[in-house]
Amino acid sequence: MARPNLYEQFAFLWDGPGARVPPGWREGFMKWLDETNSLSLERCLGLPSTKAKRLDALRAGWLCEAARYIDAPNPTQGVDQLRREWDTFVSRGPWRFWRDDEHPPDDAPRLDRALFYASKFTGGKTLSGRHLRRIVGHAFPEKRQAPPPTV
Repeated sequence: MARPNLYEQFAFLWDGPGARVPPGWREGFMKWLDETNSLSLERCLGLPSTKAKRLDALRAGWLCEAARYIDAPNPTQGVDQLRREWDTFVSRGPWRFWRDDEHPPDDAPRLDRALFYASKFTGGKTLSGRHLRRIVGHAFPEKRQAPPPTV
């Protein structure tokens, strides 16, 4: 029996039932295969290429997750509220007790869980408001008030 080639071996990634492949990954993977590995797989898939960039991407992902649990009417207030929550979490909150743990307790609130992992990637330091705004500003859509009803 003939052994399937790489294209066939990895076809399940994007053709299998219920496959969920991020946009552009199929093309990136095919490009990596066609280039006979002259380009890194990370570059073809658009992934971070160094450890520091990977850690920054993971931190950004957890901060965006934390932003999901902040209810704010606009991006500026959302970032400010997230920064206050994170500052409190690190300085007076559960971080003081959890920082040596690998994971937060199972019963921790979702916001605290996200802030825990974000703090792990920053060594327990928070970021400036400007830096935080660049990372999560898009996560707070501008909420427009409905116009008053006309009579």
